[in-house]
Amino acid sequence: MTPTNRLLAASSPAASLGAASPLAVMTDPLCVCVLDVLEHGARAVSQLVAEVSRRLGPSAGGPAFVTSRVALLVASGFVEASEPPPGSAAGAETVLTVAERRSCELLDALAEAVAEVRDAGDVQQEQDLVDALETAWAARDGRRSGLRGVDEFRASEAGRRHARRVAEGTLGQPGSPFAAG
Repeated sequence: MTPTNRLLAASSPAASLGAASPLAVMTDPLCVCVLDVLEHGARAVSQLVAEVSRRLGPSAGGPAFVTSRVALLVASGFVEASEPPPGSAAGAETVLTVAERRSCELLDALAEAVAEVRDAGDVQQEQDLVDALETAWAARDGRRSGLRGVDEFRASEAGRRHARRVAEGTLGQPGSPFAAG
């Protein structure tokens, strides 16, 4: 299956990925790296997968996992995917772009979610979110120090709480479970 077909299949409603919350996307180092690569000019799925894999190495999880994250970003509205224009060469790939207007809305939602957690007094989740955001953004360019930070965060109590909140769909909900670690 070509990268274009995999992307479209994975971004369909039948896919188990679904749309992710702005918090889940912006605290996922792989998603943040994909957005950074798009901002630096990659447009085809194969370019994107190759550059993200180069930057993150084994941390990227392989081409299929990177492609699944691209599909997640499309389903969540952070990235727009458009088919090649009619008359394009056989095998032409889907064109990807950052959905600027939608991304601004999603970033606003991210700020609101963090503020809601803060306003509710859920200090632990607020700090976990800040740590996760900083970790994801530090790793986006693939520098070794940023990748070490990802491993350290994932192994920490805060990282495990964060991962459980993402898995349970409670990320950003004040008073969500796992406060005790």
